[in-house]
Amino acid sequence: MAGDDTNLNLSDRKRAGEAVQERQELLRLVLATLPVGVLVTDRFGDIVLANAAAELIWGGMIIMGRERWVRSTASWHDSGRHIAPSEWASVRALREGKTSLNELIDIETFDGQRKTIQNSAAPIRDADGLIVGSVVINEDVTERVRAESALRESTDRLQHFSRRLLAVQEDERRRLSRELHDEFGQLLAGITLHLQAAKGLAGDAARSRLEECVALIQDAGAQLRSLVLELRPTMLESAGLVPTLRWLAKQHEERTGMVTQVVGELNDVRSDLAIACFRAVQEALTNVIRHARAQHAWIELNQTDDRLELAIRDDGVGFEVAKALDQAANLGRLGLLGMKERVQILGGDIEIHSEPGGGTRIRISLPARPLEVSASP
Repeated sequence: MAGDDTNLNLSDRKRAGEAVQERQELLRLVLATLPVGVLVTDRFGDIVLANAAAELIWGGMIIMGRERWVRSTASWHDSGRHIAPSEWASVRALREGKTSLNELIDIETFDGQRKTIQNSAAPIRDADGLIVGSVVINEDVTERVRAESALRESTDRLQHFSRRLLAVQEDERRRLSRELHDEFGQLLAGITLHLQAAKGLAGDAARSRLEECVALIQDAGAQLRSLVLELRPTMLESAGLVPTLRWLAKQHEERTGMVTQVVGELNDVRSDLAIACFRAVQEALTNVIRHARAQHAWIELNQTDDRLELAIRDDGVGFEVAKALDQAANLGRLGLLGMKERVQILGGDIEIHSEPGGGTRIRISLPARPLEVSASP
């Protein structure tokens, strides 16, 4: 009987040993399959396990029992500051029980390469909650970080050129406005004087026709002055943004009969923001005339230390925002899209809220301080 029990115990131990070996082999296969580096340390910080991906990332065999990366040349990716041995995530996990996720680190590998890794670590605790080791996850994100950096540089350059294009566009508007005022304005004034003089010399039959011509010329002059002001209102530079918006609201009300109010005040606004706000309100009011069938429009102003807030709303018929933007892109109607682009170039945000029958509100938020945009190639 005793012999049978002994044989049974040996058989159980054999099966248990085989089960342990199978689990160890499964763990080895899992670690070998993972595309990220996995390292496990004991409570002293000595490496007891490392997979092939970790050795590939670090450019050489990771020696068990030595936490080599703690003594490696490495720095924080964002600041470039050297990482002290006590600052590594695995050390913090062992000493403080702290879990650290996705820390970007620039390293020099064992074979002399420069890489950027995403480093995470967490403490391993036993059944009593005591820290008995740490698990470290490394992911090589060198190419991703380089691509993101290149994309940011490209975006910065595009933003710089877009801002420059807007400035050139405004300069051209200013030049055109000046030429229309100085040349065509004087020409119309001269024609009016000649027509007035001709009235005194003409007979009764021609005088009425000449009076009609004078009226037409005067109307053309008024339209020309309005166009000049819309192209580049000189009061935007002389009086500032708020008085210019009040003038624009008054012009809109006189032209359409729609009650148009400016609510709120702003302090001094730098030139590029003032132009962006003026153009946004100009475009929004044009859309109100064309589409909204509104009775009332409001231009709302607000300012904080670091943001300038502007909203244009109406009580019109409203629209489906997503559908309207899709149609604008497809049909080449660039009003709203141009407004969004101008705001985003300046680092701002724009929100359009509307629904059929519910009116429309366009909210714009712009940074009060100029953006620092790289112009390097």
